[in-house]
Amino acid sequence: RSDSEEIRYLSKRLMDTAYLADKDDEPTFDLPLLSGRIDYIFLDTSLNFRSYQTIKNRASDHYPTIATFDLEE
Repeated sequence: RSDSEEIRYLSKRLMDTAYLADKDDEPTFDLPLLSGRIDYIFLDTSLNFRSYQTIKNRASDHYPTIATFDLEE
């Protein structure tokens, strides 16, 4: 969860792609009794972030998430 010590630690050192895309409140796990963002994609600050997307699909109990970025400029 976003308030966990591990996520806070990573967020201080890496880029949270959902946050950059202004989608950090979008759930990645969505069931009637429990819903929220519990999946993350972090990038090194040297990478050029392009986009982030959560795909709402019931193929798994977690929604697939995609982050697009450039390795070089």
